[in-house]
Amino acid sequence: MSLLARLEKQKTYQTERNEKQEKNLAPAKKDPYEQLKITIHKKIIEELKDLATDNDNSPEAFSSKIEETVLGILENEGEHIPRLDRMRIAKEICDDAIAFGPITPLLNDPEITEVMVNGPDKVYVEKKGKIELTEVFFRNNSHIMHVY
Repeated sequence: MSLLARLEKQKTYQTERNEKQEKNLAPAKKDPYEQLKITIHKKIIEELKDLATDNDNSPEAFSSKIEETVLGILENEGEHIPRLDRMRIAKEICDDAIAFGPITPLLNDPEITEVMVNGPDKVYVEKKGKIELTEVFFRNNSHIMHVY
């Protein structure tokens, strides 16, 4: 067999192998409430002007006002969303609006010494000297830049 024939055979084998690996990759993480959260986030930004004029401007008060507003919007939307999911959505929107988005819980964890964001679905933490991939993810690159 000639060198050219062997190289073509190897290239075909590599291409087939890469295609099989791509098929076996886990699908991208997707939040079922992603579009709803984006819509509510935009509404919250509009309402932040009204919330900022109140006398109590502490971060905790501001956060609770945002969460209450989000929960009110979710109640009025009419969609059936389980209570735990509503609470999670409210917390995530609040974290996006006034904190560091999906990495906020990681930053608040005293056991975590470093948070590394290498892409929307590649968030690593250093915990007890070991680097671990987390389940935390961003919607896309612009979501990362929004938090930054």
